[in-house]
Amino acid sequence: MDGMYEREAVQFTVKGPIPIKGDDEVDLSGVSAIDITLNEPTTVGELVFRNYYTATIAVLILYDKSKRSEKADRKRSWSCSISQKVLMPNPHLETGSHDVFSITPSDSCIPWNDISVMRLILRQPSPLWITFKIEEVNLFKNLPRIIQRPTADSKELDKLLILLKRQTVSALNWHPSQSIGISVPSNTEVQSSSSSPKQSPSCEQTSGGYEIHRLPYN
Repeated sequence: MDGMYEREAVQFTVKGPIPIKGDDEVDLSGVSAIDITLNEPTTVGELVFRNYYTATIAVLILYDKSKRSEKADRKRSWSCSISQKVLMPNPHLETGSHDVFSITPSDSCIPWNDISVMRLILRQPSPLWITFKIEEVNLFKNLPRIIQRPTADSKELDKLLILLKRQTVSALNWHPSQSIGISVPSNTEVQSSSSSPKQSPSCEQTSGGYEIHRLPYN
């Protein structure tokens, strides 16, 4: 594959999923968090993962403090990137429960530049699935691209199309008598053949095989 199609992966570590606790320090049912800590602050172009019974996901971003303004530095807080992305249209059914999902900056309401940590909030309100999480997490610096596969020359395609049309018309108009020279016998020949013993078909050898001129009639 050409170098222009190579994806540059972002190195990171994953922590979680960790159940989220409420104000009374009790685990909130059906809510957990995953922290993706980048080895160094960078721009992220795509987040890819495989779902495992997670109904919805939210994305929070913690920017690199050293590259933010002084006003922002006073309080290093999480910024909401995506409030909710639906992974399973119906939490009680398995649709989307094992699909691969891609999230890009175009899905976000804030830029994905100078990211230090990404926090994913996973939710599953259905009591049918005890365990829910995401797997096979990958981060890429550049946006996904559609690979342009080489196509055949238009002139060559036109030639193939013309040849295909000719062969199709020839096949539709073909008749066995055109290739093996079958002659239709008269009524007299049919009557005489019925009283005579069985005959072998009349053949003449030609180059590459035999050509049938007349078939026997019982």
